[in-house]
Amino acid sequence: MTYVSDVEATFDLATRGDAEVLGTDVDGLPLRILSHKDAAAVMALVQASREHLTPHGDYTDLVDRDLAAHGAALEQADEEPFGVFLKDELVGTVSLIHYGNGVFGLGYWIGAAYRGRGLMTEAIAAVIRFARDSRNAVAIWAGIKPVNSASCHLVDRLGFRLAREQDTHLSYCLDVATWRRMKDIELTACSRTHAKRKMAPLLV
Repeated sequence: MTYVSDVEATFDLATRGDAEVLGTDVDGLPLRILSHKDAAAVMALVQASREHLTPHGDYTDLVDRDLAAHGAALEQADEEPFGVFLKDELVGTVSLIHYGNGVFGLGYWIGAAYRGRGLMTEAIAAVIRFARDSRNAVAIWAGIKPVNSASCHLVDRLGFRLAREQDTHLSYCLDVATWRRMKDIELTACSRTHAKRKMAPLLV
């Protein structure tokens, strides 16, 4: 397993330019790279979701940012911040954090009005595909507080596995090379079952 401590950040901001709009399995739910020009939209969504974002002590730095700080955060040299859009409206973000040597971190949040609808699951899956196909990812890490059970369940559904337990958070890791979404596995299983039924001889 490749650990974050084994690598150094080497991402060049210039490579952001080849990150096209990412599609998802949900119609009208694309992702695109954000920039400082999106700072006002991000800030508005964050402020409307303060209570949703901070019950576990997470995202306090996010909700305390002013407009300039949001703009600067969207231009960090070691991150690719994707905005998640539902019918052209920003509903959340997924950030791909470059550690180097094919190892990445994952940061994400969704607006309070859009939680519980599976949108973030689809968005993260799109970013994983992008990391695998366009960034040569081998491992993606996510740090989650133990009390945030919803987020733990989310990454578990996507194939992340608990790798380390710290006092402050749980570290989940995804082996990108062998990654397949549970939905894909279930669909494959259903297809095989259907094929077997079609090929089964009639008993008379």
